[in-house]
Amino acid sequence: MSTRRNGRKVITDIVKTVSPETITTTDSNDKTIHTTTANKKYRVKLIYVWNTSGADITVTGFRFGAGSYHFASKLLDKTGFLLNIIGVNWEGAKGENFMVKASGAGLNVTVFGEEI
Repeated sequence: MSTRRNGRKVITDIVKTVSPETITTTDSNDKTIHTTTANKKYRVKLIYVWNTSGADITVTGFRFGAGSYHFASKLLDKTGFLLNIIGVNWEGAKGENFMVKASGAGLNVTVFGEEI
C-alpha cells in the first residue's frame, strides 16, 4: 500500500505474503518463471539473478506475455544482481505469464511475487 506525502509516493505497507519461484535457463528461448492463473494478475516484488553458466551471459530481460523486455544486462560468470521493486507494482494483465530471456543456459533466477 502507498500514500502521498509532500507530493512523493511513500510505501506504507510492504508486509505481504509472496512466493519465491526459481528457474534455471536451459537455452536462449523465453523461460516461464510464473504461470499465472487465467483470472489473476501476477505482481513482481523482487528479482534475484545469478550467472552459473561458466561464461558471460546476456540477460535480454524480463517480460509479461508478449510484452517488451525490461532490465537487460550482461553478467560475467559467478556474478548477478538483486532487483527490489517493492512498491512499484509491476504486473501483467490477467493470465499473462512472467518470463525471462537470456543468451544461454545457466542463468538462475528467483522471483518473489504474488497473484492478485
